[in-house]
Amino acid sequence: MPEQGPLRVGATGGRAAALVSASVVAAALLVVAVLFSNSSTASRVAANARSLHAANAAAGNAAIARLAQAQAVVFVSDHALGVASAEAADLAVAEARAALDNFIDAAASLPNLQPSLTTAADTFGAAAEKVLTLLASSQVVSAEEVREQQMEPAYSELEAGLGAWQEAMVVSISSTEDVAGRTAWVTQLAVTLAIPGAAMGFYWWWVRRRMRERERDMESRLEAERALNRAKDEFVAGLSHELRTPLTSIYGFSEVLVETGKIDASTSMDLLGLINHEAAELSRMVEDLLTAARLDAGALTVQLEEVDLATEVEAVVAPFRRTGLELTVECPQAVVTADPLRLRQIIRNLVSNAQRHGGPNVALVAACHGDYITISVFDDGPGVSSDIEERLFHRFVNSGRRALLAGSVGLGLAVAQELAAGMGTTIEYGRRNGLTFFSVDLPRVELPTVMEAELEPVPA
Repeated sequence: MPEQGPLRVGATGGRAAALVSASVVAAALLVVAVLFSNSSTASRVAANARSLHAANAAAGNAAIARLAQAQAVVFVSDHALGVASAEAADLAVAEARAALDNFIDAAASLPNLQPSLTTAADTFGAAAEKVLTLLASSQVVSAEEVREQQMEPAYSELEAGLGAWQEAMVVSISSTEDVAGRTAWVTQLAVTLAIPGAAMGFYWWWVRRRMRERERDMESRLEAERALNRAKDEFVAGLSHELRTPLTSIYGFSEVLVETGKIDASTSMDLLGLINHEAAELSRMVEDLLTAARLDAGALTVQLEEVDLATEVEAVVAPFRRTGLELTVECPQAVVTADPLRLRQIIRNLVSNAQRHGGPNVALVAACHGDYITISVFDDGPGVSSDIEERLFHRFVNSGRRALLAGSVGLGLAVAQELAAGMGTTIEYGRRNGLTFFSVDLPRVELPTVMEAELEPVPA
């Protein structure tokens, strides 16, 4: 009997040790289980987040590709009509090609793509590819038919399918988050379990933030594309109207000459003068459009050389005088450094702007100021309002639907300013003694015949 005590103590100690060991093992197993559970949950969240991100990217790139295709059709159509340059059309087609390639890459990265979505994505990509092929061969009508009849339905189906998939991913992520929440209390048993929980929470917050940022960025890009399309529609409509006006006059006056046969010389000269004036206006509009397109494409070159200023000014003002414009010219015999072609276009746009939107009295004054010649175009009109003045040299500046710039297509002053910048100078607008003026400074070439003069206000 006395020997049983130690045996009982040993047995009790063994049971305690076994209990502690079992508790430690159980705790370790529980920790491992919780860690595994958290790791598995985090993996599912990450997988679903990647799927959702891929779906967002595919949907966004599909929308951009669709808009780029429509834009390419518009530009190629405009090029066929002669209102857009070949460079602009080629650039639009290239952008459409790049957008389509981005969509194809995004669609290829979608994991476990459903058969219906695969079919819709393939149909959309094939139709878009066909549109580009038709545009490359200038088959604009066929390209538009393929876009409307094949590409648009496929896009609608793809958009709906991706939207449903995105919703499923969001539901799956939310479900996984609920599971993680129910097991969160177990993490209190071990400090180490707080780390993966915090990491997962942070990762989820980061994923959500990235998703929101991508959605905002995609929405802003889509809104920019919609605004661009609206601006293009308004510009094309306005351009068609403005080009039709001189064309109608030219056609009408020529019809009078054709139908009436021989008429007196005075009437004939009047009609020919009107035809010449409208043709000059039409030529000026087209020249501004082509210049703007070349500027956008970076294809416009400026060749500076020594230019006789009086000769260039006379070449510009002579057609205006033939139309009856009372134009006063004060220009000394001087030589300046400029591109003669761009200089004529600048002066022509400034005079045309004064004729269209200024007062009845217009004057062109060139005066020497040190090493520069200042060329100024004055008129006695009221000038422009303060809200327009800040945007005066921007493209397509208008009040309502009425263009305020030379040429009536909203490009004259903007093009003149960009050409002046190409020659290293700038055009300034101002008011002086009740007169409106636009002026530009050009470097003067030292010649004995150049006389110094001070700029005086031109009388109304």
